Amino acid sequence: MTKHHAENERIKRKYFAYLKEAMRNSEPTVDAAAKALARFEDHTKHKGLLSRSTYPNRRDNSPGRS
Repeated sequence: MTKHHAENERIKRKYFAYLKEAMRNSEPTVDAAAKALARFEDHTKHKGLLSRSTYPNRRDNSPGRS
């Protein structure tokens, strides 16, 4: 059964709209990006796209942190 992460779905929807409208990419290009993101989500076992567990070595660039 396919897993869905609500936050990921919102991020992806905005990203695909950005690719199509702002970047003026064709539908096949947007589909290719969707396929790549689907593979990435399978690899990360559908964890949140912005979570620390997805990117464990990512630095937190929040104000007040060094």
